[in-house]
Amino acid sequence: MPNRKSVISRILLAVYLLGLFVCCFWNFRSSIDLSQDWWLPVPFDKTVHFFLFLPFPFICYLAFPRFSGSRKGKYLFVLAAFLVGTMLGAGIEILQELSGYRSGDPMDLLADCTGLALASAIILILDLCPRKNLR
Repeated sequence: MPNRKSVISRILLAVYLLGLFVCCFWNFRSSIDLSQDWWLPVPFDKTVHFFLFLPFPFICYLAFPRFSGSRKGKYLFVLAAFLVGTMLGAGIEILQELSGYRSGDPMDLLADCTGLALASAIILILDLCPRKNLR
């Protein structure tokens, strides 16, 4: 039986995915055009994609702790979360292209994968760092 933290994390994952789909499929044409604004050297819509996909590996890691028990299991789980996130991003871009009111953009997928890769690297780095007992 899952513990309380993983149940809350799974609910958070469901809410996150719902919010992700709303953000990616909402018809923004009448309100905001993010593709025209720039944030640093990156178009603002790419920055939004980066930050939308950044939490995915963290939430998955918290939601399914028994799949990430051993060190090898953690690495495989983080890789699986990255691949699932990449497929999710690719699927969203394909569906946006087919929607008729949104356009799919390979650069959006690259921004998604960059967010996923950074989060995956952070998880692995934190896992490799030795933890000191703070008692």
